[in-house]
Amino acid sequence: MKKEIIVCIIILIFIIIGDIITQKYSKNSADEITKELQELETMIESNSEISTLTEKIDNIENKWNENYNKWAYFIEHEELEKVKTGIVSIKSYTKSEELGEAMNEVDKTIYILEHIVEKYKVNLKNIF
Repeated sequence: MKKEIIVCIIILIFIIIGDIITQKYSKNSADEITKELQELETMIESNSEISTLTEKIDNIENKWNENYNKWAYFIEHEELEKVKTGIVSIKSYTKSEELGEAMNEVDKTIYILEHIVEKYKVNLKNIF
C-alpha cells in the first residue's frame, strides 16, 4: 500500500514539473511572437515599405515554425493551425497591399496566441 502511494506521488510530481516547464516555454515563446507581431503592427501603421513588412513577416513565420514543432507535443493542432493561418493571411494581405486587413489579422493572431496560453494554463477555472 505504501509503495503505491509513493509511486503515485512521484508520478504526480513529474506531471506537475512537466506542466510547469511546458507552461513557461509556451508563455515565453508566445510573448516573443506577440512582441514581433506588435512590432509588425507598428510598422504597418507607420506605412513602411512592403518589402520591409514582408521580411518582418517571414521572420515571424520562421519563429512560429520553430515553436510549432515543440508546441505540437502538448497543444491541440487545431489551435496551432489558427495561428499559422493568421500568419499566412497577414502575409497575403501585405503582398496584395491590403494593410487594413493585415492589421485585423495581426490583432486576431495576437488574440489567438494569448488565448492558447490562457487555455492551457493550470488553474482552478480550467480544471473545474
